[in-house]
Amino acid sequence: MLRFEGVIFDLDGVLLSTDGLHYEAWKKMADREGIEFNAAINERLRGVSRLASLDIVLERARRPYSEQEKAAMHQRQEAQVFGTSGRRRAGCPRGWARAAGS
Repeated sequence: MLRFEGVIFDLDGVLLSTDGLHYEAWKKMADREGIEFNAAINERLRGVSRLASLDIVLERARRPYSEQEKAAMHQRQEAQVFGTSGRRRAGCPRGWARAAGS
């Protein structure tokens, strides 16, 4: 039996693309907060960490958000994309949320 010391995957776009899931989650969050979000804004999020992406999305907000509010929003967005709420999203393999980290 072969034993592996480790395996590295670039899962986003190679084996599994989460672009649509991220767009859906950011759009839902923005709509809930009354913030404009569209495909052009979403393009600015490519290659940016999720926390930096949140700051980009919140640029159009009508009010400032506390760090605690931002943390909660980030957590909800992660849960919607990766199913960290305990529910696995269709198309995301088991364990994805633990492997995907931010």
